[in-house]
Amino acid sequence: MQTKDQMSEPDFQRLVQIALTDLAIRRTVAENDMADVNEEMRSLEKDDNWIGWTLKFGQFNRIMITTGSF
Repeated sequence: MQTKDQMSEPDFQRLVQIALTDLAIRRTVAENDMADVNEEMRSLEKDDNWIGWTLKFGQFNRIMITTGSF
């Protein structure tokens, strides 16, 4: 990867735009995942089940604790 000084200004601006677009997409995906989890939580509150998230090695992992009968 070149440094900023090695790039032309238009190339650098394009790289910045790509990075910002990538971050916006990642944020949208994370917000959608959070909305899905919140919906699951509302749904499972009726079933005596609990869904949560743990953060391990930089990734979110879904966990479920079941307190109801099978």
